[in-house]
Amino acid sequence: VTLKKHRVQVFRAVVCKTTSPLKTMSDSDIPYLPSHWSKRLDPTKIVDAHFKLLREQSELVIERLKPEIVQYGQSDSNELVYYWFTPSDSGGNAKSPLFVFIHGGYWQTPELTARMCCHMADTFVNNGLHFASLGYDCVPAVSIEDTVRLVETGLRACLERARSDGLSGVYVAGHSAGGHLAVTAGACVHWPGELAGLIKGVLPISGVFDLMPLVKTSVNHPLGMNTARAAALSPMRGLQQQLLASPVRAPILAIVGALESPEFTRQSRELCDLLRRHGRQADVNIVPERDHFDIIELLADPADSLSQRILAFIRSGGVIDSADDS
Repeated sequence: VTLKKHRVQVFRAVVCKTTSPLKTMSDSDIPYLPSHWSKRLDPTKIVDAHFKLLREQSELVIERLKPEIVQYGQSDSNELVYYWFTPSDSGGNAKSPLFVFIHGGYWQTPELTARMCCHMADTFVNNGLHFASLGYDCVPAVSIEDTVRLVETGLRACLERARSDGLSGVYVAGHSAGGHLAVTAGACVHWPGELAGLIKGVLPISGVFDLMPLVKTSVNHPLGMNTARAAALSPMRGLQQQLLASPVRAPILAIVGALESPEFTRQSRELCDLLRRHGRQADVNIVPERDHFDIIELLADPADSLSQRILAFIRSGGVIDSADDS
């Protein structure tokens, strides 16, 4: 077994409960095993099916729309890139907002990449928006702290390009671990005034904002976090002051599927409760009949209810709808 295959086996063991190098799993793992909660497919099959769907749809979109693939950072890594899509001719104008998407994978799966999350580009470019899928290196090639810094670097590159091109705003989204990264990079960094003002909304989807409960789970085996590191990486803990003091005052719309583990709902609610107690705009949108996987798969469909909700949020300039908190 190659090192890469071994890492993928470990990731699948964490999210799928399959036979793998991780031989035992405790009850503390269950709230953080997304495939355990999905009712659509067998837990041992859903991640492979999810990856296959994303990969196939994304390749079709890339072939048809031919995005720019832009390297960022100082490394030669193939993952330190963003895929930049411009609005379709029928959609909008050159100054329309940018939607940045950060993929998940529990900060540790090299098989899930920015390229695989281009499947949703049509939803945005056909509605007059720019779209960027942002990649990063993950554990064990780098530490989780390095991953956070790399995403900040990549988002800076997207923000600076948006400023240079005169775009009217940037919306930062991410799924699962990417939801954590969207909040740490989009809402916890002390961005300079002009860049901070460009960020009009942050949309963590099925995010994790308190990493402390992960320390005693199989998710943490590849990450190697102790409690101090987990707290320092958590917007609800060590990053709380940066989150509350950040010059980014954009609303946060936390999105979670109704069919996911209650832990993802709890974490999204507690993040938004914290923000609201400090006068920030934040709400949770619970999406009916969605699990951890199809909540982003269906963003490829512009007519999908969540796609429409996100587009409405962007068109409003980041206004939180009172109907969101479900």
